[in-house]
Amino acid sequence: MIITIARECGAGGLPIAERLGEHFHIPVYDKVALRNIAKEKNIYNKYGNFLAEQRVNSLLYAISMGDYVTRITKTPEIVLQQLIGKQDCILIGRCGNYVYRNRADSVSFYFHGALASRVHTMEQLRNLSEKEAKLLVENTDAERASYHKYYTKEIWGEAKYYDAALDTSKVTYDQATELCIAYCNAVGLS
Repeated sequence: MIITIARECGAGGLPIAERLGEHFHIPVYDKVALRNIAKEKNIYNKYGNFLAEQRVNSLLYAISMGDYVTRITKTPEIVLQQLIGKQDCILIGRCGNYVYRNRADSVSFYFHGALASRVHTMEQLRNLSEKEAKLLVENTDAERASYHKYYTKEIWGEAKYYDAALDTSKVTYDQATELCIAYCNAVGLS
């Protein structure tokens, strides 16, 4: 089983993923974990922008790589195959819903929430002012949307690209986890 999680900034992607990982006894791969694996496998320098959820300069990439559109949209699959292969896991971000959408034992979630709630979460997590947290949330969401569009040509957060979307500002992280578990059970992935 692979669970992919796309999330707005401050919507609880990591804490919910960690709870799901504990429940299903499978590893959780976020930016830090994937970066560490990539460094161990000596591929971080080649795919650092992808792993950090950053776009590369498409003109420079085109010049250096030739048929860049095909290469760009294949990058998520190539990188994730090298890092996690076919193992069961929970993957946060990195276009996971795009890469694993045809895998029979996968489910993709998109976590979103009211801006005020997400800003408050980031104020608490990062010890930021409301203004700083709002800027962080808005910039991070814009970067994630741009990143996802760049590598997949799809609109990040659009419901048709995910199995389920959940407004985490209306439930606790434990309740969100239980809803995700119930969904996995309902589709036969437990």
